Amino acid sequence: MGVHSSIRQLGVAFAISAIALAGCGGSDDDATGPDAASGNGNGNGNGNGDGVDRVSYTSEANVPPEEDDEWRCCKDFGEISDNPGEIDNAYAELADLLSLGGVDLEEGIENQIQDGNLVILMNHLGVSEEGATYDIEAYLGAFAEGTIYEDAKAGDGEFEIEDVSFDDQGNPQVVFEDAVLQDGELQAGPTNITLAVGVGEDALTLDLRDTELRADASFSNGGIQLDNGELSAYLLVDDLFEALNDFLESDTCQCLGVGDDPVFVQDGPADWSSDCREPEGDDGDGDGHTCEEDDICAVLGSQDSIACTVGIPTLLPPEADLDTSDDGTNDALSIGLEWVGVPGTIVE
Repeated sequence: MGVHSSIRQLGVAFAISAIALAGCGGSDDDATGPDAASGNGNGNGNGNGDGVDRVSYTSEANVPPEEDDEWRCCKDFGEISDNPGEIDNAYAELADLLSLGGVDLEEGIENQIQDGNLVILMNHLGVSEEGATYDIEAYLGAFAEGTIYEDAKAGDGEFEIEDVSFDDQGNPQVVFEDAVLQDGELQAGPTNITLAVGVGEDALTLDLRDTELRADASFSNGGIQLDNGELSAYLLVDDLFEALNDFLESDTCQCLGVGDDPVFVQDGPADWSSDCREPEGDDGDGDGHTCEEDDICAVLGSQDSIACTVGIPTLLPPEADLDTSDDGTNDALSIGLEWVGVPGTIVE
């Protein structure tokens, strides 16, 4: 596997993780989540507002560009930032860095959305056109039968909810409580959310902290149109590496044979190195991992993958730009993404 191929897969995986506002748990079966029909844009509403449930589908998401030597989006984290008074966006910095090697994170996000592999739904519970404070549930979904991206982008898509969006008790994993839609603007958060990218029978789960949403909002086609959307959050470096280790030790990555020794080893606060696994030799003597070279487990954990040996431990920690523990060490990556939401319908 070439250098660009490995880093591209790393980049796409990280890009998806950063915007997949879906919960952890469940399976990757085709079944929809509990009570999916209650969020079809025509329900009775069970949020804090007095209207009906309305759905938005994330039809576009992009890494914000730089304007006047500052990222266009999304948040100045203030005193915990390397650069207080300026927009913080380590994710955009990482995208800019990877672009020097021919890796386009934005193209990766775009392709995943258009292929229907990244379907993010927001269910506005009981929202009124007069403006309200209400709750938003976010789901990971899939195109329903007959829906293609062109329909979905036009606001005519039908969607199913993936089980991964709910916990074992059937409660949504991601909820923005007390969101406000007033005078054509949506504000939600800040809140901490758990997100997941389903892979095989397991999921790579991450905790996004201080997550906020903002967008220009209008009622349309039974749902809510969201333009000029912004998402801001941060991800602790240690949380990221612990999540990678958990995933590489899961049943999905049995071929890697991690055992009791993690692939990524913590050397200090927000400081990690890798113990990538050697692939099985041509003699098939049973030593080494048996993952295919393009398997995500091999991309993340094999000695043959530059993502494991160099990319993840070398690129990610230095991009940390927030000191959340006030100990002089940057321990978190700021995230900012721009997005568009269009009306949609959730079906059983």
